[in-house]
Amino acid sequence: MDLLFFPARLGPPLNISLFENLEAHNSVCLNWETPENADCFTITGYAVLLSCGEDVTSIKIDPQDKPLVLTDLQHGVTYFYSMCGETSLGPGESSPLCFFETGIDYRHRPIPFGY
Repeated sequence: MDLLFFPARLGPPLNISLFENLEAHNSVCLNWETPENADCFTITGYAVLLSCGEDVTSIKIDPQDKPLVLTDLQHGVTYFYSMCGETSLGPGESSPLCFFETGIDYRHRPIPFGY
């Protein structure tokens, strides 16, 4: 008899990449791939935590709303972010905490994960 394994939680989003919008230096585009074990769950959305200093913002995203464009960011400021998928069972594992700085010309190259 074969035993089936079902993970207890959704894994973290994969291959998170961030691009600065060169037309508007106060915005970035965040993209990702679905978690590795997503076929075991129904993803109901994603949550991004974005912080700048002591200000923390939680952004909820529908699963089909990719990529996410973050706008109205302060120029020359370091932002920290993490994201997770959400299911009817609750939030999945969070991605590692990463950061980026606005106002740097990356020439449409992705900002490396964790920068």
